[in-house]
Amino acid sequence: MADFKKRLSQNVDGEFFVDSTCVNCDTCRQLAPATFGDTGDYAYVRAQPVTEVEAAECSSGAVVLPGHGQRMRLSSALRSATSRR
Repeated sequence: MADFKKRLSQNVDGEFFVDSTCVNCDTCRQLAPATFGDTGDYAYVRAQPVTEVEAAECSSGAVVLPGHGQRMRLSSALRSATSRR
C-alpha cells in the first residue's frame, strides 16, 4: 500500500499518488497515460482522474504494479465510480 509519508512532491493533490518506492517500471503510464507522468526517476500523478474510465485505468495499474506496489490510494468515491462499470 502507498505510504503517504513517502509521497512524491511532484504529484498533484488528490486521492491518487505515487510514493518514493516506485521502481519506474512504466506500467502506470502505459495503463493511464492521461494521469501519470515521468520525472526520470519515478512516475508521478500529473492529473487526477476525472472520468470513470480514467479512474478504472488507475485502478488497473494499482493491481498490476510489481511487488504489490500499490502507489495510489483509492477514495470511496472513486471506488464507487469504478464499481458501477
